[in-house]
Amino acid sequence: MSDSVDVEPNGERVGALRFAESVRLIAASAKEHSLTVPVFRSPPRVADVDRTVMREGSRSPVVSIRLVGRPVPAVQADIIDSVLHVNEPSRATAELFRRTAWERLWQTSDLAPVGPVATRRDVSRLGTARVA
Repeated sequence: MSDSVDVEPNGERVGALRFAESVRLIAASAKEHSLTVPVFRSPPRVADVDRTVMREGSRSPVVSIRLVGRPVPAVQADIIDSVLHVNEPSRATAELFRRTAWERLWQTSDLAPVGPVATRRDVSRLGTARVA
């Protein structure tokens, strides 16, 4: 986790502490779904890539993610996708894990809503809005 801190246009910092916290939250969701959590580090050793996955024998896979110059949600999406890539779960397990991981991240965000998070079913019941 040696990437320096970079400030995005929206003012949100992307750095080692935010990366570690995101990994911790996503790992908790992965464990709830009996998914293996790979080792995460930063930056990747390969230049000009956002993410690499290394597998060496029976060791845990190592995922390297670039932090500098990237928005927090992009880094968090890479963490979630990496857990799915390493585990290759069923479609249902993948969807459930993805949903719970994002909800956990959202609930700890400064942007978290006060009330419950809307589900797809809730949104689909709203219908389409007319624009004048």
